[in-house]
Amino acid sequence: MDKLCFSIDEERYDDRHGHVLSLVGWYMHPEKKKCIFQLLGDGYEVIDIPEIERYERPDVAQSLDVETEGFLPGFTVTIPEVLELRRKYDLLELLLLDGEEKTLLWECAGDDLDELVNDKLVEFHIDRVEVLYGLMLESYNDCAVVLAEYAAGSVEKFEKRVNQLAGKLGASNTHFVTPNGLDGTDKNGRHETTAQDLAKIMASCIKNQHFLEITQAKQHTFTDDSGKRRFTCNNHNALLSTMQGAISGKTGYTSKAGYCYVGAVKQKNMTMTLSVLASGWPPHKTYKWNDVRKLVQYAIDHYEKREIVADTSKIKEIYVKDGLKQKVLLKTGNLKVSFLVKKTDQIKVESILPSYVDAPVKKGQKIGEIRYLVNGKSQKAIPVYTKQNIKRKDYWYYFEKIIQRFTLTRECAMIKQIR
Repeated sequence: MDKLCFSIDEERYDDRHGHVLSLVGWYMHPEKKKCIFQLLGDGYEVIDIPEIERYERPDVAQSLDVETEGFLPGFTVTIPEVLELRRKYDLLELLLLDGEEKTLLWECAGDDLDELVNDKLVEFHIDRVEVLYGLMLESYNDCAVVLAEYAAGSVEKFEKRVNQLAGKLGASNTHFVTPNGLDGTDKNGRHETTAQDLAKIMASCIKNQHFLEITQAKQHTFTDDSGKRRFTCNNHNALLSTMQGAISGKTGYTSKAGYCYVGAVKQKNMTMTLSVLASGWPPHKTYKWNDVRKLVQYAIDHYEKREIVADTSKIKEIYVKDGLKQKVLLKTGNLKVSFLVKKTDQIKVESILPSYVDAPVKKGQKIGEIRYLVNGKSQKAIPVYTKQNIKRKDYWYYFEKIIQRFTLTRECAMIKQIR
């Protein structure tokens, strides 16, 4: 054998653990050299791939009539996140490098790759609820992409919607680009967030009972619609079993962000959301758990939940100027307010009401508010409303009073004459 021989025998696609394409084949170098595999996007950009799996192939030795002792001709090249690569590149190429020599082993243009993936995807269908378990328990990146496309029609439309939602939740330093948290950029910037913003988002998430059910599940097993394929997802949130009061959480990792975690804990009558970012890099996978415990202990030591009920016994009514009635009754909403504050914080309640209100007065008219101040800053305001309608004194009111007075005077005069 005087030249390099090779073959790609099989293309395997698996979306159970991310959209992974595996290329199974073999190559035989005339000098039994161990060559380097390289994956290129659009012919120029090198794409990182996992370590190549190599193994013996007796069939190759037999068909080529060569000795393979000391050389492993069989290989499996794993290409993760194929859908993400497809969105970025129109051509994928797998090369074998022998010094300066390059041999093209496999290539796939965009349309061909779409056809390959779609052919495999139609083999089975999983309910979207099950996909949520794959996302939240196992962090399957492909599940995030599928759910984004399902929810908004495309990743780009989902990006727009989720950024709008983040703004409504007060996550002002967050910009979403990818649905799975992997690095990405668009015209508005890079995919990024902060620990504070993640805690705000988690505070909203734990209000959803379905979210809690999914993130609290230790394990979830399901099948596709045909019942032929079976899947098991395991929860990797160690705090659910090791920390008292842990009610939800989600782990994360990228090479730039390191190990991350956002979660919620309920202790000492307080529900706390917390987040840690860049909490170590491999192999320090457990650092984040210690960081979370320190945050929770800090909260317990320095914060408390206080319930304040305003005293409104002196503001039951208010004077009405030029009204048919002198006073109008008042009402408020729920005056019992809870605050999560530092143990040294001072809470004060004050009523903001005018000394009187001009007639006419309409029922349900807002005339003031009860304010709750923490360290002098207003944190909560409860409106004060009127409970009834009161008309204004008008011409006819005064005319009627004159008639009444005249009638009364005349009657008194008549009684005097009779006497």
